[in-house]
Amino acid sequence: MGWGAAMILAGILDSRTADDVLRAAFPEAQRREMPLRVLLAGAAAAPEQTGVRETVERWSGKYPGVACAVTAHPGLDAAITLAAGARRCVLVMTAEPAGARDAAVLRAVRRRLPCPLTTVAAGAARPGTAGPPAVPEALSGPDSREGNDGRRPRWNRTSRARWRS
Repeated sequence: MGWGAAMILAGILDSRTADDVLRAAFPEAQRREMPLRVLLAGAAAAPEQTGVRETVERWSGKYPGVACAVTAHPGLDAAITLAAGARRCVLVMTAEPAGARDAAVLRAVRRRLPCPLTTVAAGAARPGTAGPPAVPEALSGPDSREGNDGRRPRWNRTSRARWRS
């Protein structure tokens, strides 16, 4: 495994989600036999966030066969940093957005990526957890992307949902 053209990028925007992203990224890099690049952007790239680098070192110790490099870009826009960092990647992994700012960053990144983007749920694959996290009640009604009857909306030109029959 070298640092050629193909690698996996683990994008960490918030130090609280670093463990979840790395928990998914290291096994994926090992399965694909590719190096892993951990890119710290946004709040996670701040110089005072030393805990993120310690988390990366801990996960790197668990997967000694995975070549790993850590890069931090404090002060730069997180969307630009992630999009630029993914130029030579075959997969980008990041945490699900925790708020409106992270959601906006991921939307901007998704439009610019040359490769697939995978979001990792908080607490994914942790021992003792039963399934995916619960969907908040505000996101599970008839105005959500999938209604109570399981039908998906069809979007028209004015972006109003029309339910398929």
